[in-house]
Amino acid sequence: MSVCRIAFVNVMDGYSGGEIVLKRLIEGLDPKLFEPVVYTRETKFVEMLRCDRCLVVIIPRQYQLRLRRGPSAFFAAMKNFFVSGRYVWEMKHDKKVDIIHSNSLTSSIYFAFWAKLFGVGFVAHNHLIRRGKLYTILYRYIGACSDSVVCVSEAVKRCWLEAGVAEEKIKVVFNGLPDDFFQH
Repeated sequence: MSVCRIAFVNVMDGYSGGEIVLKRLIEGLDPKLFEPVVYTRETKFVEMLRCDRCLVVIIPRQYQLRLRRGPSAFFAAMKNFFVSGRYVWEMKHDKKVDIIHSNSLTSSIYFAFWAKLFGVGFVAHNHLIRRGKLYTILYRYIGACSDSVVCVSEAVKRCWLEAGVAEEKIKVVFNGLPDDFFQH
């Protein structure tokens, strides 16, 4: 039985729900079946991740555009897009990754195209409900480039379906909480 090498991409700057879910997912992988490679910003996520077998690659780029608008935002986004291509090339050729798991809409926007282009499996993991023309376009684009879209609820799944993403690509996996979560 061969081991599947998964690159988990986290470009967010915080440590909140999505990052906590990603941390639990990575830490819960069976080491006999999966080899995790984590591409992430240097945040509390790195500090909190407990995974001795993980190869962690720090991404020094700022992917979130924050309050940027106009040409500045456009050029920053384009640079992020092309730098992401370099990371996916590295994932495929140097790290020998089989699948890329994107933890946010932001990372899916930048990494999905390159995964499709370079023939690497891609899973888009979405936590948010977003509607409107821009999100319809983004969901269609990400859906077309992804092998699978993981949604954390039926409501999130409906957003992707309404955008025109094929239902057979969409899986609902609820964010689970440990029994002692509310005891802290």
